[in-house]
Amino acid sequence: MATIMRSSFGPTAVGLLALHDREFFERLLKNPKQAVDEVANTLELNDKDKVEVVRLIEERNRAGRSPAEALAGWQKYRTDGQWRTMDWPMGWPPWGRRQ
Repeated sequence: MATIMRSSFGPTAVGLLALHDREFFERLLKNPKQAVDEVANTLELNDKDKVEVVRLIEERNRAGRSPAEALAGWQKYRTDGQWRTMDWPMGWPPWGRRQ
């Protein structure tokens, strides 16, 4: 019998929270593991979700995009509801990585 792989929406939940809460967004950029650990219970994140979000944020940070650029994008999003770049979280797969 084949095992059905289900997608996790954990990374998407983290991304949506980050778009809603500027302080969380900033903490996530600066220390992704700590920020994810803070919300893991509330968002019902499993260990794979947490690892994936930290990986995505660290990958984003290694790409040379500054936290200031991300925060400016966040402010524009809050002003007009449009995320203008493929910077995270909009560039993330909406369903997260297959578990």
